[in-house]
Amino acid sequence: KAASANPLVALIFKNMPEIAALYRAVAGVWHPAGEVHVPPGLGPQPFLGFDGAENLLVAGAAGEVHRRHLAGGAPALHPAPASAHSREFRSACALPEGQIMRLALRQMDTSAAWGPELISSA
Repeated sequence: KAASANPLVALIFKNMPEIAALYRAVAGVWHPAGEVHVPPGLGPQPFLGFDGAENLLVAGAAGEVHRRHLAGGAPALHPAPASAHSREFRSACALPEGQIMRLALRQMDTSAAWGPELISSA
C-alpha cells in the first residue's frame, strides 16, 4: 500500500490512560483527529495499532484484542488465545483475512529464557 498523504497516529497519555488520542498530520502539522475509548484492565502499556484506515486495535497484556472502528461502527473483541497464562503479549496486527496475529513472549520449559512466539486466531 502507498503511504497516506495525511498520516494518523494514536497515543495514550499517562494522565489519560482510558483514552487513545488520535492525531492526523495535515500539511506537516499534527491536528487532533478524535478519541477512542481504551477498555480497563489491559495492563500498564496497552498496544495500539491500525487495521487499515478505519480500525484501531487495542491489545492487552493478557492477549485480548479490541477492534475499535474510527468512524463509530460496532467494536469487536478478539479474546485471548487458550493457554495464554504462560505468555506476555506485546503486539497484535490484523491479517487480510480478518484474523488477528499476536506477538508474545513465552518462557521456555526448561530454562528461564523467554522466546518470541506468533499466534494467529480468528
